[in-house]
Amino acid sequence: AVYPEGTRNYGEGLLPFHNAVLKIAQKAEVPVVVLTAKGTYEIQKNFPLHKSVVKLDVTDVIPAGEVKSLSTAQLGEKIQASMLKNLREN
Repeated sequence: AVYPEGTRNYGEGLLPFHNAVLKIAQKAEVPVVVLTAKGTYEIQKNFPLHKSVVKLDVTDVIPAGEVKSLSTAQLGEKIQASMLKNLREN
């Protein structure tokens, strides 16, 4: 798992991406499975006495060939757009 935001987000929404981390997928020549995690901000608030519900959605799968052909900036934009669309819909 790679988190292109580079840190945890203690609120809702997305933080700015650090696209350099996407070079790992390009060099490994593997597909990228894009996920959004909803409800993670509740964990810190509820821990350790109350349970939290976290929802993971697969928003896109980018084939290895496309991952390799895009620049890290283009790949980051594609991933971020997919994640933002999913977060707005749900």
